Amino acid sequence: MCYISVFADTLVPVAATEDGKAYLSPRAICDSLGIDWPTQRVKIKEDPVLSVGVVEIPMPSAGGPQRTMMLNKEMVPGWLFTIKKVHPDIQAKLNRFRLECFVALDTWFNKGLRKNEAVMVLVAYIPIPKSRSISRSFARTRALNLASASACEGKEP
Repeated sequence: MCYISVFADTLVPVAATEDGKAYLSPRAICDSLGIDWPTQRVKIKEDPVLSVGVVEIPMPSAGGPQRTMMLNKEMVPGWLFTIKKVHPDIQAKLNRFRLECFVALDTWFNKGLRKNEAVMVLVAYIPIPKSRSISRSFARTRALNLASASACEGKEP
């Protein structure tokens, strides 16, 4: 079995599907952070975006292979970003992670990384839910951002 580091000191099982996509065990992450797994399982399964990245993969165990709920590696940070309260011993680590997510999102949307062709090739492989309301929301946000950018061109921030 292979493992990947989620936080510097947290290793969780990782599995790859035949098409080369990597998946992590959200249960293992919950167990290592002291987070209630049944609550997070429901949260992931009911989320219209996260649920697209869920698969069940047979994972080795003492009693033989067990079908295990796994989450697409690219979606794990987004899921972790939604968790706000954990055991006090873990809270600082989670807050640090959330801060890094804010910086990463700012870099993506406001500092041009989103327009990098090499990065967009990677994004093309991420499954996107086919929902009209989500598509309309993205289109509306993009239109507002483009209008705002046009209005601000040539002006100092």
